[in-house]
Amino acid sequence: MASSSRASDQSKASKLLEAASSGNLCVLKEVVVELNGGKKIADKIKELKDANGKSALHLGAFHGRTEICQYLIEDLGFPVDFLTAKDETPLSQAVMQGHEATTRYLINQGADPVAPNREGSTPLHYAAKYGQDKMVKFFLSLGVPVDITSNHATGSPLIMAAMCGQASTAEVLLQHHADVNATTSIDYTPLFMSVSAGSLECTKLFIKAGADLNLKCPLDMAIYKGSIEIVKCLQEAGADPNVCIEERINTFFSPLFFRCSIAFVVFFYF
Repeated sequence: MASSSRASDQSKASKLLEAASSGNLCVLKEVVVELNGGKKIADKIKELKDANGKSALHLGAFHGRTEICQYLIEDLGFPVDFLTAKDETPLSQAVMQGHEATTRYLINQGADPVAPNREGSTPLHYAAKYGQDKMVKFFLSLGVPVDITSNHATGSPLIMAAMCGQASTAEVLLQHHADVNATTSIDYTPLFMSVSAGSLECTKLFIKAGADLNLKCPLDMAIYKGSIEIVKCLQEAGADPNVCIEERINTFFSPLFFRCSIAFVVFFYF
């Protein structure tokens, strides 16, 4: 009996999550009636998640099912900023897929426009990562700082756009005065990340915006990646190859490199 009951509960959970994803409000309401018991129904539904740890509200937002989100939040009392195990909000799910109506609805319901996930990425970072230009403009219009910083190595939204080769999004951010020389926690710049991503378009855009051509040696990265067009572009703009040589020497003689070298010798020879 116990195993039969568990199987029934799992079936209901799958049915509910599928209904949220597909936007089938009638089926969702049917499952809610079936699940109704001693606990508040919102608490029950919050416990139901897919293999990626996403709730019905996250799935509804991800697929742009505004009506589903409205029912879960307004009728069942689902928290608008309910988090996954990775601290992702329903808002971030709507943003990455470019669902404008769902995004606006969640914001109007009080969703936090700067809520970070576990890595520190905010909805603006998501918009930059996935090239959602309209979303970028929307969040900037709400007053979200254009250079809002991630706690992770990705840094600012401009760096995120550069890392993903999103030239048009990078241009929008620059038009709103994003810092073209912003750095991550390990000093990577938008220019360096665009070179690493192999994006000639982003590279040209950042050079035009006044990027530091030598910080973290983007020329070195372009050579390493074999990006001939980017190498030419950087050289024509005035990147100094001598800076790259100096950085390699400094890295070679850095305390960290020295300690690692000693550890290597000790491990293999003693």
